Amino acid sequence: MQTQQTSPEIEAFLFEYLKTVRQPSLGVPNVRAWSRRPHLFQSAISPQAKLGAQGLLEGLVSLKWRHLQALLFSYIGSKKSANLWASRLIQQLIRIGHYMWKDRNRLAHSEDSSWYTARKREIDIGIREQFAMGLMDIPKR
Repeated sequence: MQTQQTSPEIEAFLFEYLKTVRQPSLGVPNVRAWSRRPHLFQSAISPQAKLGAQGLLEGLVSLKWRHLQALLFSYIGSKKSANLWASRLIQQLIRIGHYMWKDRNRLAHSEDSSWYTARKREIDIGIREQFAMGLMDIPKR
């Protein structure tokens, strides 16, 4: 985001909001905690909160962020396109979501995971129970 000259306030919000993907109890970050101009950013935060943090990782980004970034580009005299910025932001967010999904799968399906261990134990018990029943209920040829 830094190479795209993203507004530090947009960057701060997005980082804080992405934390809520794994911990929804954190809720939407308080705009006053990271912004000197909360009134500007509230217009983008409300629609983004409706899309959700998971939506953010899927590329669902409020159009208001693009408008705020365009204001920053205008303020600093940059000729950069807010549309291109938004497109690259979405690509980066989708990439982050994909990495998080791959990491979650790696943990969930590793032999060290508690789910894997519990499932393996259940299967072993089931096999032992079936073996202990012997040959009863098995049709003869």
